[in-house]
Amino acid sequence: VVYEVVEDTVLDLHSHGGMRAFFSGTDNRDEGGFRLFGVVGRLSDEPQLRLRVGLYGYHHLVPWDEVFAGSLEGVDDLLTAEPAPGRFLSQLSRMRHILRRFAK
Repeated sequence: VVYEVVEDTVLDLHSHGGMRAFFSGTDNRDEGGFRLFGVVGRLSDEPQLRLRVGLYGYHHLVPWDEVFAGSLEGVDDLLTAEPAPGRFLSQLSRMRHILRRFAK
């Protein structure tokens, strides 16, 4: 399936249906640009959700309540394992470098 890229997209969300919510290798390759990305899964059981912010190929997981106001009652936000601090700081440094290039 080929999807049309819509300009000024803020959130790109897709479902894994009955499978768990996770970002696949395909997601990692396809999710470029600067926006929020989300995946939902286990829709026939207790639904799961994962969110991340993407910045031109670099991604960082974020919890629901840092992005949205409102309850996630009945949905499992899977943000339980955060990346190691050193890895996040190195990614943040790369993101800043990329942003500086676009700011020029």
